[in-house]
Amino acid sequence: MQEAPQAPLTTCFVAGHSGGHIIPCITLADNLREHEPRQTIIFFTTDASLDRSIMQQHGAIHHVPLPTARRIPYRNPFKWPWFFLGMIRSWWISFTQLRKHKPQRLHTTGGLVALPVCMAAWLLRIPIELHEVNVQPGATIKLLARFADKINITYHETETILQRSCTIAPYPVKYHLHHTQQDPRTARASLGLDQNRFTITILGGSQGSLQLNQLIHAWIHQHPYVHASVQIIHQVGSSQDVNTWNTFYSNYNIPSYCFTFRKHLDYIYCASDYVLSRAGAGTLAELAFFQKKCCIIPLELKNNDHQLHNARAYTKQRANHALLIRGHEIMKLHQHLTKLVVKP
Repeated sequence: MQEAPQAPLTTCFVAGHSGGHIIPCITLADNLREHEPRQTIIFFTTDASLDRSIMQQHGAIHHVPLPTARRIPYRNPFKWPWFFLGMIRSWWISFTQLRKHKPQRLHTTGGLVALPVCMAAWLLRIPIELHEVNVQPGATIKLLARFADKINITYHETETILQRSCTIAPYPVKYHLHHTQQDPRTARASLGLDQNRFTITILGGSQGSLQLNQLIHAWIHQHPYVHASVQIIHQVGSSQDVNTWNTFYSNYNIPSYCFTFRKHLDYIYCASDYVLSRAGAGTLAELAFFQKKCCIIPLELKNNDHQLHNARAYTKQRANHALLIRGHEIMKLHQHLTKLVVKP
């Protein structure tokens, strides 16, 4: 007697307009398929070029782009009709797709695109699971918390802000234990670096960090006595020219490996003695996973200081491994880096 075929399993994810939102959702989806190969993944994003380019690398996922605005046009009333039209169209596309595929659960890390999708899921009685990876929850997560069946958070402080019962869950890092066990010498050799110099890595994200670039440029220029002892791995960002930076380091006889984007940074982490980084949730989670000593310089914007909250929570938890330095504390940073490189 033949067994009845098992019903297909479908899970939905929604994230958009930021790698910080999309990447953890993709990792969750990959982990889900690893444990249950029969899983069908429906992934909603915005129709922005960034979202499309990220999703093109994951052909096994059914991608549904939505015409959702990146932000609410508070200061431009003429854009409100287009904003509402985009939200209505996104809700209708979400509703029809969810009704067609009947997913068992919907996961989201937030972002404006999550609103129409989650509202459609709520009407269809599809359980909603939120994942807030930053200390300070975004406006969308705060709004959706009342409709969620489960809320996962990375930092304890987030539960107080949301005033909801939450589950502590580690950030979904895409690496596995064997990635941390790679030989540093092999990693440095693969990057064309010296085996004996102190290796500092600057991680400014795929778009780079002008502030971090300026800080490391000034430190190298103003402290000639570090040139013989240091080498640099530098994520310069998509707006910068890699060859220009390699030439800059070469002029000071400093070995370097400069890049804009690498899908996997395991060799970068393993080759590093020390990391200078922003405070994005994903980067902090990877620093913890690879147990790297680091200096965190959070991005601080006038209307957005979530990286500062991340950095404070992270350095509080890992006081022996991580140091918080604000962007304006230039002399403190220079003194700290110099002390690391130049041994008494």
